[in-house]
Amino acid sequence: MEQREFRQLAKDYFSFTRSERRGMAVLCAILAVALAVNFMPGRTGSREVAGREEFLQMMALMEESPGEYPAVSLKLFPFDPNRITAGELDSLDLPPAVKRNLLRYREKGGSFRRATDFGRLYGMKDSLMAVVSPYLVVTVPERPADKERNVFQRTESGPAGDKGEEGVVPKYETPYKSPGIVELNRTDSAGLLDLPGIGPAFAGRIIRYRNILGGFVSPDQLMEVYGMTRERMDQFLPFVTADTALVRPIRINFADIRTIAGHPYIDREEAARIVDFRSANGPFTSPAELLDHQLVNGEKFRKVGPYLSCR
Repeated sequence: MEQREFRQLAKDYFSFTRSERRGMAVLCAILAVALAVNFMPGRTGSREVAGREEFLQMMALMEESPGEYPAVSLKLFPFDPNRITAGELDSLDLPPAVKRNLLRYREKGGSFRRATDFGRLYGMKDSLMAVVSPYLVVTVPERPADKERNVFQRTESGPAGDKGEEGVVPKYETPYKSPGIVELNRTDSAGLLDLPGIGPAFAGRIIRYRNILGGFVSPDQLMEVYGMTRERMDQFLPFVTADTALVRPIRINFADIRTIAGHPYIDREEAARIVDFRSANGPFTSPAELLDHQLVNGEKFRKVGPYLSCR
């Protein structure tokens, strides 16, 4: 009798209605999904690791190139980039490269029409531009008459007459055109022709090399273009910039040997080491692992690092 009562009591406490059983099933399903998501590979810590690696890389760059990063407290005053003198520039806390390129840009006939143009100078960082922009007072200068036109003469064979001296044609005048800032990763060959010292042949070479690289991370890479000389490059360097956000990276966790070796900075042997290491150890979490595991040397990584992605 007591056993029958105990069974009835247990049945009353531990049995569920149909609606209660459905509710329990839904609750268990939700808990299972939540646990699965929480323990997914790479779910925890990946963002913190990536942020820490980016911070360490940035600190290393700042230690290598301290002159390119201004002090926290800058000595600045309102200035017009179209009119400021070299002496006044020396009083500004700006990186030497920015001051030098500003003067070169103006010497080549360039001018600033709006404050944002100043941020396109080679050597300007976005963080620096954010600090400097409140001090920019831009007034567009009027060009003197001797800069408005580029005057040249050509000679032809023929009798003298209304030409003046024999064989001399009167001066032909063409409007003076100052090149604007050319963004190397966005422009086409026609845009490159506006740069001094660049003709159709060099424009084509620059575009082809850009496509092989995946984009330029620095205008200095133009020295790697076949036939480029320092004298030629100095003519247009103040007028060019490279937006690294437009660079097309190599996804080293998915690319095969042929794709990786197709980059000018990596040979086939290095590409094979990268793929073999990935196959044996799993995907890379940071491009710096190539350096840590001696898959490439330090000089090679300095050049190719900006073109590598683990995504």
